[in-house]
Amino acid sequence: MNGATAAGAGNLEARAAHDVFRFTLSASTSTLSVTPSSCPAGLGWDLVNDATGALVKSGACTATTVAGVAGGTYRLLVHLGSGGPGTYALTASVTA
Repeated sequence: MNGATAAGAGNLEARAAHDVFRFTLSASTSTLSVTPSSCPAGLGWDLVNDATGALVKSGACTATTVAGVAGGTYRLLVHLGSGGPGTYALTASVTA
């Protein structure tokens, strides 16, 4: 989570589209805050442990805090459920 935006991020062009943000937490445990905004209907996100594929937490277009996240590499997948295409903004931050 270096603040860099990838080309096309924040724009889900079709229901099957998704954005993937990969990051590594070096602390043994961290608290992750995920804050989506300006969401199209049906926007959701999943926090997935990259090594195991385990789902850590899911959310929608509301601010969510995930405590006790172990060190490691994770994927934050942003997707549409039943909604239509559209743009969104997302802020994520980590506290060790």
